[in-house]
Amino acid sequence: MTTFYYTLLPLLACLTANQLFYQDLKSGFIKHAVKEQGVAKYSLSHLGISFLAGFLTVSLPLLLDFVLYYCSLPNMKPDPVLNMSAGVTSDLTYLAGLYYSNPLLHVAFYLFLAGLAGGLAATISLAVTCFISNYFTDVAMAFLLSLILNAFSAATTSALFSPNLFVIPVCPLYIPSLSIALSELLLGTLLFSLIYLYGVRRHVFS
Repeated sequence: MTTFYYTLLPLLACLTANQLFYQDLKSGFIKHAVKEQGVAKYSLSHLGISFLAGFLTVSLPLLLDFVLYYCSLPNMKPDPVLNMSAGVTSDLTYLAGLYYSNPLLHVAFYLFLAGLAGGLAATISLAVTCFISNYFTDVAMAFLLSLILNAFSAATTSALFSPNLFVIPVCPLYIPSLSIALSELLLGTLLFSLIYLYGVRRHVFS
């Protein structure tokens, strides 16, 4: 179920605020909004809302799941020997030592990491919306791209190219270094943000 949720992560992240931008394009309201707000303010506000919505859509259900788990099971600190069957090792989990020394902080770190992956997926969808006027395609594109990257990662036994896999607390594949993972998430978000900003200007000034 964990892998299933993270596989659907790119799809879930695109089901919230992105529809607002799609409706602006479809109705032509974007040109009126840009006249009132300016291109930069309009573009950045939608980008920020979309990223934040994707972040929260992914991380809040995980937070709720953890709170329910935390309130229903005994509060026992993990032990490297007793819990060795959990598979929390440095090959599959970031900051594996933190899991045993401060598990709450480790949970917070992975909630943040999953949120970044959700924000990236929402940004991809936002960028695609500028060039493809089909809501289903716009929402599903990040999910389809992630499936391709998942298949490639499975073939190489490394989650290097698949953000929605390496943000799983116990990844089913070998994880890249944390610096590479964060760079991939942030640079991917920056790249698709620039594509989105170009797409907005293309629609406004066409």
